Amino acid sequence: MSMNQLFTYWQRTILSIIAIALPTSLFIFFLFVTFRLKGVLYATWLGEYVALEVGTMHYVAMGVALLIAILTTTEILWQNVNERRSQLAVLKATGWQDGLIRRLVLLEGLLTGLLAGIVGLLFALVMIWQVYRQFPTTELGFLSATILIPLLTGIIGAILPAQRAVRIVPNAAISNISVNSKETERRFKLALSSIGAVLIIGVLSLFLFATNEDPVEQTPTAKAPKVVTTGSKISDGLTGSKRQLEATKKEASGVIEETMAKGTIKTFPGDPAVKDTSFWIGKLLKQPPASLKLKQKKGYQYITVPTFYQDLYYREAGEESYYFPNRFRMTGVSGVYEPIDYENKNEKTWKQGIKYVAPGQSHVNLVYQVPEDEKEFVMFVSGENFAKTITVKIDLKK
Repeated sequence: MSMNQLFTYWQRTILSIIAIALPTSLFIFFLFVTFRLKGVLYATWLGEYVALEVGTMHYVAMGVALLIAILTTTEILWQNVNERRSQLAVLKATGWQDGLIRRLVLLEGLLTGLLAGIVGLLFALVMIWQVYRQFPTTELGFLSATILIPLLTGIIGAILPAQRAVRIVPNAAISNISVNSKETERRFKLALSSIGAVLIIGVLSLFLFATNEDPVEQTPTAKAPKVVTTGSKISDGLTGSKRQLEATKKEASGVIEETMAKGTIKTFPGDPAVKDTSFWIGKLLKQPPASLKLKQKKGYQYITVPTFYQDLYYREAGEESYYFPNRFRMTGVSGVYEPIDYENKNEKTWKQGIKYVAPGQSHVNLVYQVPEDEKEFVMFVSGENFAKTITVKIDLKK
Protein backbone atom coordinates (compact mmCIF):
# COMPACT_ATOMS: atom_id res chain seq x y z
CA MET A 1 0.00 0.00 0.00
CA SER A 2 2.84 2.42 0.81
CA MET A 3 4.52 1.72 -2.53
CA ASN A 4 1.20 2.26 -4.30
CA GLN A 5 0.88 5.71 -2.70
CA LEU A 6 4.37 6.63 -3.85
CA PHE A 7 3.45 5.75 -7.43
CA THR A 8 0.11 7.56 -7.15
CA TYR A 9 1.85 10.83 -6.25
CA TRP A 10 4.89 10.08 -8.41
CA GLN A 11 5.74 13.73 -9.17
CA ARG A 12 6.09 14.53 -5.48
CA THR A 13 7.93 11.27 -4.88
CA ILE A 14 10.52 12.14 -7.55
CA LEU A 15 11.00 15.60 -6.01
CA SER A 16 11.57 14.09 -2.59
CA ILE A 17 13.98 11.46 -3.96
CA ILE A 18 16.03 14.14 -5.76
CA ALA A 19 16.13 16.32 -2.63
CA ILE A 20 17.62 13.43 -0.63
CA ALA A 21 19.73 11.81 -3.36
CA LEU A 22 21.78 14.89 -4.33
CA PRO A 23 23.35 15.59 -0.90
CA THR A 24 23.76 11.84 -0.40
CA SER A 25 25.73 11.46 -3.63
CA LEU A 26 27.97 14.41 -2.78
CA PHE A 27 28.51 13.02 0.71
CA ILE A 28 29.60 9.66 -0.76
CA PHE A 29 31.89 11.43 -3.24
CA PHE A 30 33.54 13.47 -0.47
CA LEU A 31 34.03 10.31 1.61
CA PHE A 32 35.81 8.72 -1.36
CA VAL A 33 38.05 11.77 -1.67
CA THR A 34 38.73 11.78 2.07
CA PHE A 35 39.75 8.13 2.36
CA ARG A 36 41.18 7.31 -1.08
CA LEU A 37 42.76 10.66 -1.97
CA LYS A 38 43.75 11.72 1.55
CA GLY A 39 41.22 14.57 1.60
CA VAL A 40 42.38 16.40 -1.54
CA LEU A 41 40.14 16.53 -4.60
CA TYR A 42 42.19 16.61 -7.81
CA ALA A 43 40.62 17.32 -11.17
CA THR A 44 40.96 19.36 -14.34
CA TRP A 45 38.81 22.37 -15.15
CA LEU A 46 38.80 23.89 -18.65
CA GLY A 47 42.08 22.14 -19.29
CA GLU A 48 43.73 23.44 -16.13
CA TYR A 49 44.81 21.35 -13.14
CA VAL A 50 42.97 22.23 -9.92
CA ALA A 51 43.08 20.89 -6.36
CA LEU A 52 40.59 21.36 -3.53
CA GLU A 53 41.02 20.21 0.04
CA VAL A 54 37.84 18.63 1.39
CA GLY A 55 37.37 19.93 4.92
CA THR A 56 34.82 20.21 7.69
CA MET A 57 32.83 22.94 5.98
CA HIS A 58 32.00 20.63 3.08
CA TYR A 59 30.48 18.06 5.43
CA VAL A 60 28.58 20.81 7.23
CA ALA A 61 27.18 21.83 3.83
CA MET A 62 26.03 18.24 3.29
CA GLY A 63 24.31 18.33 6.68
CA VAL A 64 22.50 21.54 5.75
CA ALA A 65 21.40 19.99 2.44
CA LEU A 66 20.06 16.94 4.29
CA LEU A 67 18.06 19.22 6.61
CA ILE A 68 16.52 20.80 3.53
CA ALA A 69 15.74 17.29 2.26
CA ILE A 70 13.99 16.49 5.56
CA LEU A 71 11.86 19.63 5.21
CA THR A 72 10.99 18.72 1.63
CA THR A 73 10.04 15.15 2.56
CA THR A 74 7.95 16.35 5.50
CA GLU A 75 6.04 18.84 3.35
CA ILE A 76 5.38 16.31 0.57
CA LEU A 77 4.17 13.53 2.87
CA TRP A 78 2.04 16.04 4.80
CA GLN A 79 0.26 16.98 1.58
CA ASN A 80 -0.15 13.30 0.68
CA VAL A 81 -1.75 12.59 4.06
CA ASN A 82 -4.13 15.56 3.72
CA GLU A 83 -5.28 14.36 0.30
CA ARG A 84 -5.82 10.82 1.61
CA ARG A 85 -7.93 11.73 4.66
CA SER A 86 -10.92 9.76 3.39
CA GLN A 87 -8.84 6.65 2.67
CA LEU A 88 -7.12 6.77 6.06
CA ALA A 89 -10.45 7.36 7.78
CA VAL A 90 -11.89 4.25 6.15
CA LEU A 91 -8.90 2.24 7.36
CA LYS A 92 -9.44 3.47 10.91
CA ALA A 93 -13.15 2.78 10.68
CA THR A 94 -12.49 -0.81 9.60
CA GLY A 95 -10.33 -1.52 12.61
CA TRP A 96 -6.83 -0.22 11.81
CA GLN A 97 -5.08 0.87 14.99
CA ASP A 98 -3.16 4.13 15.31
CA GLY A 99 0.12 2.21 15.35
CA LEU A 100 -0.62 0.61 11.97
CA ILE A 101 -1.59 3.97 10.45
CA ARG A 102 1.63 5.52 11.80
CA ARG A 103 3.76 2.66 10.45
CA LEU A 104 2.06 2.97 7.05
CA VAL A 105 3.21 6.61 6.64
CA LEU A 106 6.64 5.93 8.15
CA LEU A 107 7.06 3.10 5.64
CA GLU A 108 6.40 5.58 2.83
CA GLY A 109 9.21 7.76 4.19
CA LEU A 110 11.47 4.70 4.52
CA LEU A 111 10.84 3.64 0.91
CA THR A 112 11.46 7.20 -0.29
CA GLY A 113 14.79 7.24 1.57
CA LEU A 114 15.74 3.81 0.21
CA LEU A 115 15.08 4.83 -3.40
CA ALA A 116 16.97 8.10 -2.82
CA GLY A 117 19.90 6.19 -1.30
CA ILE A 118 20.17 3.85 -4.28
CA VAL A 119 19.97 6.76 -6.73
CA GLY A 120 22.51 8.77 -4.72
CA LEU A 121 24.98 5.85 -4.55
CA LEU A 122 24.73 5.17 -8.28
CA PHE A 123 25.16 8.86 -9.09
CA ALA A 124 28.22 9.08 -6.81
CA LEU A 125 29.81 6.04 -8.48
CA VAL A 126 29.19 7.63 -11.89
CA MET A 127 30.84 10.88 -10.70
CA ILE A 128 33.87 8.98 -9.38
CA TRP A 129 34.23 7.12 -12.66
CA GLN A 130 33.83 10.24 -14.78
CA VAL A 131 36.38 12.24 -12.78
CA TYR A 132 38.98 9.57 -11.93
CA ARG A 133 38.23 6.68 -14.30
CA GLN A 134 38.25 4.11 -11.54
CA PHE A 135 35.73 2.11 -9.52
CA PRO A 136 36.06 2.27 -5.70
CA THR A 137 36.15 -1.51 -5.22
CA THR A 138 37.96 -1.32 -1.88
CA GLU A 139 35.64 1.31 -0.42
CA LEU A 140 32.40 0.03 -1.98
CA GLY A 141 31.16 -1.72 1.17
CA PHE A 142 31.84 1.33 3.31
CA LEU A 143 30.29 3.72 0.79
CA SER A 144 27.21 1.49 0.42
CA ALA A 145 26.64 1.72 4.18
CA THR A 146 25.93 5.44 3.73
CA ILE A 147 22.49 4.44 2.37
CA LEU A 148 21.50 4.44 6.05
CA ILE A 149 21.68 8.24 5.96
CA PRO A 150 18.91 8.74 3.34
CA LEU A 151 16.88 6.01 5.06
CA LEU A 152 17.07 7.95 8.32
CA THR A 153 16.30 11.18 6.47
CA GLY A 154 13.13 9.69 4.97
CA ILE A 155 11.95 8.34 8.33
CA ILE A 156 12.55 11.65 10.13
CA GLY A 157 10.70 13.48 7.38
CA ALA A 158 7.70 11.14 7.81
CA ILE A 159 7.32 11.52 11.60
CA LEU A 160 5.06 14.62 11.56
CA PRO A 161 2.89 13.42 8.61
CA ALA A 162 2.46 10.09 10.43
CA GLN A 163 1.28 11.93 13.52
CA ARG A 164 -1.09 13.94 11.34
CA ALA A 165 -2.53 10.72 9.89
CA VAL A 166 -3.13 9.30 13.36
CA ARG A 167 -5.10 12.42 14.39
CA ILE A 168 -7.58 12.20 11.50
CA VAL A 169 -11.20 11.91 12.71
CA PRO A 170 -12.92 9.10 10.71
CA ASN A 171 -16.47 10.54 10.67
CA ALA A 172 -15.38 14.00 9.67
CA ALA A 173 -13.08 12.74 6.94
CA ILE A 174 -15.70 10.39 5.46
CA SER A 175 -18.27 13.16 5.31
CA ASN A 176 -15.70 15.42 3.58
CA ILE A 177 -15.71 17.89 6.48
CA SER A 178 -12.28 19.40 6.85
CA VAL A 179 -11.29 19.05 10.47
CA ASN A 180 -7.73 19.92 11.38
CA SER A 181 -6.32 19.18 14.74
CA LYS A 182 -5.05 22.47 16.16
CA GLU A 183 -2.62 20.58 18.36
CA THR A 184 -1.14 18.72 15.39
CA GLU A 185 -0.88 21.95 13.37
CA ARG A 186 0.85 23.64 16.27
CA ARG A 187 3.35 20.81 16.58
CA PHE A 188 3.96 20.86 12.86
CA LYS A 189 4.75 24.57 12.89
CA LEU A 190 6.94 24.16 15.95
CA ALA A 191 8.90 21.33 14.34
CA LEU A 192 9.37 23.26 11.09
CA SER A 193 10.53 26.28 13.05
CA SER A 194 13.04 24.13 14.96
CA ILE A 195 14.41 22.59 11.77
CA GLY A 196 14.57 26.05 10.20
CA ALA A 197 16.58 27.32 13.19
CA VAL A 198 18.98 24.39 12.86
CA LEU A 199 19.25 25.18 9.14
CA ILE A 200 20.21 28.79 9.87
CA ILE A 201 22.76 27.64 12.44
CA GLY A 202 24.21 25.26 9.85
CA VAL A 203 24.57 28.04 7.29
CA LEU A 204 26.26 30.26 9.86
CA SER A 205 28.58 27.38 10.71
CA LEU A 206 29.65 27.24 7.08
CA PHE A 207 30.85 30.83 7.27
CA LEU A 208 32.52 30.12 10.61
CA PHE A 209 34.47 27.14 9.24
CA ALA A 210 35.27 29.02 6.04
CA THR A 211 36.82 31.93 7.94
CA ASN A 212 38.67 29.72 10.43
CA GLU A 213 40.37 27.37 7.96
CA ASP A 214 43.91 26.60 9.10
CA PRO A 215 46.51 28.17 6.84
CA VAL A 216 49.03 25.98 5.08
CA GLU A 217 51.86 25.25 7.43
CA GLN A 218 55.13 26.69 6.22
CA THR A 219 58.66 26.41 7.39
CA PRO A 220 59.40 29.38 9.64
CA THR A 221 61.62 32.07 8.24
CA ALA A 222 64.99 32.38 9.80
CA LYS A 223 65.17 35.63 11.77
CA ALA A 224 68.29 37.61 12.51
CA PRO A 225 69.20 37.26 16.18
CA LYS A 226 69.11 40.33 18.38
CA VAL A 227 72.61 41.53 19.23
CA VAL A 228 73.05 42.86 22.75
CA THR A 229 76.12 44.98 23.52
CA THR A 230 77.45 44.51 27.03
CA GLY A 231 80.76 46.35 26.77
CA SER A 232 82.76 43.25 27.62
CA LYS A 233 85.55 41.88 25.47
CA ILE A 234 84.48 39.58 22.62
CA SER A 235 86.40 36.41 23.03
CA ASP A 236 85.62 34.82 19.65
CA GLY A 237 86.91 37.75 17.64
CA LEU A 238 83.61 38.44 15.84
CA THR A 239 82.01 41.84 16.01
CA GLY A 240 78.94 43.58 14.57
CA SER A 241 77.68 42.22 11.24
CA LYS A 242 80.12 39.29 11.26
CA ARG A 243 78.66 37.86 14.47
CA GLN A 244 75.09 38.37 13.17
CA LEU A 245 75.94 36.68 9.86
CA GLU A 246 77.37 33.60 11.60
CA ALA A 247 74.26 33.25 13.78
CA THR A 248 71.95 33.60 10.75
CA LYS A 249 73.86 30.91 8.88
CA LYS A 250 73.52 28.51 11.81
CA GLU A 251 69.77 29.08 12.06
CA ALA A 252 69.33 28.70 8.29
CA SER A 253 71.28 25.46 8.37
CA GLY A 254 68.99 24.25 11.17
CA VAL A 255 65.89 24.82 9.04
CA ILE A 256 67.33 22.81 6.15
CA GLU A 257 68.50 19.96 8.39
CA GLU A 258 65.16 19.80 10.20
CA THR A 259 63.25 19.56 6.93
CA MET A 260 65.67 17.01 5.51
CA ALA A 261 65.21 14.80 8.58
CA LYS A 262 61.47 14.39 7.80
CA GLY A 263 62.26 12.08 4.90
CA THR A 264 62.58 8.33 5.32
CA ILE A 265 64.70 8.26 2.16
CA LYS A 266 67.25 11.07 1.80
CA THR A 267 68.81 11.76 -1.57
CA PHE A 268 70.14 14.51 -3.87
CA PRO A 269 69.96 15.37 -7.60
CA GLY A 270 71.83 12.79 -9.68
CA ASP A 271 72.21 10.38 -6.76
CA PRO A 272 73.44 7.08 -8.32
CA ALA A 273 72.22 5.09 -5.29
CA VAL A 274 68.54 5.64 -6.21
CA LYS A 275 68.87 5.55 -10.00
CA ASP A 276 67.39 2.04 -10.15
CA THR A 277 64.45 2.76 -7.82
CA SER A 278 60.95 3.89 -8.84
CA PHE A 279 61.65 7.59 -8.20
CA TRP A 280 64.77 9.70 -8.56
CA ILE A 281 65.87 13.25 -9.28
CA GLY A 282 68.17 14.01 -12.21
CA LYS A 283 70.90 16.64 -12.22
CA LEU A 284 69.58 20.18 -12.13
CA LEU A 285 69.14 21.93 -15.47
CA LYS A 286 71.02 25.18 -15.95
CA GLN A 287 68.03 26.96 -17.52
CA PRO A 288 64.25 26.38 -17.45
CA PRO A 289 62.80 24.81 -20.62
CA ALA A 290 62.62 27.34 -23.44
CA SER A 291 59.13 26.10 -24.36
CA LEU A 292 57.76 27.58 -21.10
CA LYS A 293 58.87 31.11 -22.11
CA LEU A 294 59.51 32.22 -18.53
CA LYS A 295 60.75 35.75 -17.91
CA GLN A 296 63.44 36.52 -15.38
CA LYS A 297 62.32 38.41 -12.29
CA LYS A 298 64.68 40.77 -10.52
CA GLY A 299 65.98 39.36 -7.26
CA TYR A 300 64.89 35.81 -8.11
CA GLN A 301 66.34 32.78 -9.84
CA TYR A 302 64.90 29.67 -11.47
CA ILE A 303 65.63 26.13 -10.32
CA THR A 304 64.71 23.39 -12.79
CA VAL A 305 64.43 19.93 -11.22
CA PRO A 306 64.07 16.84 -13.47
CA THR A 307 61.86 14.21 -11.78
CA PHE A 308 61.55 10.59 -12.92
CA TYR A 309 59.00 8.00 -11.84
CA GLN A 310 58.36 4.46 -13.08
CA ASP A 311 56.29 1.66 -11.54
CA LEU A 312 57.44 -1.70 -12.90
CA TYR A 313 56.33 -4.04 -10.14
CA TYR A 314 53.00 -3.13 -8.55
CA ARG A 315 50.71 -2.18 -11.42
CA GLU A 316 49.60 -3.88 -14.60
CA ALA A 317 50.21 -2.40 -18.04
CA GLY A 318 47.76 0.42 -18.72
CA GLU A 319 46.68 0.72 -15.09
CA GLU A 320 46.32 4.31 -13.91
CA SER A 321 47.18 5.84 -10.56
CA TYR A 322 47.42 9.33 -9.10
CA TYR A 323 50.79 11.05 -9.36
CA PHE A 324 51.29 14.75 -8.62
CA PRO A 325 54.90 15.87 -9.17
CA ASN A 326 53.61 19.39 -9.87
CA ARG A 327 52.69 19.60 -6.17
CA PHE A 328 56.10 18.70 -4.78
CA ARG A 329 57.06 21.52 -2.45
CA MET A 330 60.54 22.85 -1.92
CA THR A 331 61.55 24.37 1.42
CA GLY A 332 64.11 27.13 1.74
CA VAL A 333 65.19 29.39 4.55
CA SER A 334 62.66 32.09 3.73
CA GLY A 335 59.64 29.89 3.01
CA VAL A 336 58.06 27.03 1.07
CA TYR A 337 57.86 27.12 -2.74
CA GLU A 338 55.66 25.28 -5.20
CA PRO A 339 56.43 24.80 -8.92
CA ILE A 340 55.42 27.81 -10.97
CA ASP A 341 55.43 25.69 -14.13
CA TYR A 342 56.53 22.33 -15.48
CA GLU A 343 57.46 20.54 -18.69
CA ASN A 344 55.96 17.10 -19.31
CA LYS A 345 58.43 15.09 -21.38
CA ASN A 346 56.21 12.00 -21.70
CA GLU A 347 52.53 12.86 -22.07
CA LYS A 348 51.54 9.23 -22.71
CA THR A 349 52.79 8.21 -19.28
CA TRP A 350 51.65 11.24 -17.26
CA LYS A 351 48.27 12.57 -18.41
CA GLN A 352 46.08 15.55 -17.48
CA GLY A 353 48.47 16.58 -14.74
CA ILE A 354 47.16 13.89 -12.36
CA LYS A 355 47.38 10.37 -13.85
CA TYR A 356 50.34 8.04 -14.20
CA VAL A 357 49.98 5.15 -16.67
CA ALA A 358 52.03 2.05 -15.88
CA PRO A 359 54.61 0.86 -16.76
CA GLY A 360 55.98 3.88 -18.61
CA GLN A 361 58.59 6.27 -17.24
CA SER A 362 57.33 9.72 -16.30
CA HIS A 363 59.77 12.58 -16.87
CA VAL A 364 58.63 15.97 -15.60
CA ASN A 365 60.87 19.02 -15.30
CA LEU A 366 59.66 21.17 -12.39
CA VAL A 367 60.50 24.87 -12.37
CA TYR A 368 60.71 26.82 -9.11
CA GLN A 369 61.25 30.56 -8.64
CA VAL A 370 63.24 31.34 -5.49
CA PRO A 371 65.26 34.28 -4.09
CA GLU A 372 68.63 34.52 -5.79
CA ASP A 373 70.52 34.87 -2.50
CA GLU A 374 69.37 31.43 -1.25
CA LYS A 375 71.49 28.42 -2.10
CA GLU A 376 70.06 25.48 -0.11
CA PHE A 377 66.64 23.85 -0.42
CA VAL A 378 64.88 20.58 0.40
CA MET A 379 62.25 19.02 -1.86
CA PHE A 380 59.64 16.91 -0.03
CA VAL A 381 58.16 13.99 -2.01
CA SER A 382 55.15 11.94 -0.85
CA GLY A 383 51.84 10.63 -2.17
CA GLU A 384 49.75 7.57 -2.93
CA ASN A 385 52.50 6.01 -5.05
CA PHE A 386 55.18 6.36 -2.39
CA ALA A 387 55.41 3.94 0.51
CA LYS A 388 58.05 6.14 2.15
CA THR A 389 58.56 9.90 2.18
CA ILE A 390 61.54 11.24 0.27
CA THR A 391 63.56 14.38 0.91
CA VAL A 392 65.93 15.75 -1.73
CA LYS A 393 68.77 18.08 -0.71
CA ILE A 394 69.34 20.74 -3.36
CA ASP A 395 72.58 22.67 -2.91
CA LEU A 396 73.25 25.35 -5.53
CA LYS A 397 76.74 25.98 -4.17
CA LYS A 398 78.00 22.70 -5.54
